[in-house]
Amino acid sequence: MLVIWPLFQRAGTVLYCSTLSNAVCVDHRESFQFYIAQDAHFLAVFASSYAAAERKASRLDDKSVAAQLSTLHEGVAKELEMHGSYAKVWHATLW
Repeated sequence: MLVIWPLFQRAGTVLYCSTLSNAVCVDHRESFQFYIAQDAHFLAVFASSYAAAERKASRLDDKSVAAQLSTLHEGVAKELEMHGSYAKVWHATLW
């Protein structure tokens, strides 16, 4: 399987299907927990980087770039919140 997506939740399980073939579906709770934790870590690094770049742009008085970086940072923060809610449901440890 190249890419997997959760299709639905039922009784503490998650069903994954390959994007190549929906005929290949398996229950992999631990895989989904790992994916959520790994992606949250990746997003946290982006959030930190966007915040640092935004501070730098603000110090350089580049308001346009600072505003764009702020928007990116807010988007990543929302994604992290979503991952946090998934982690609670699926009992995943993010960090």
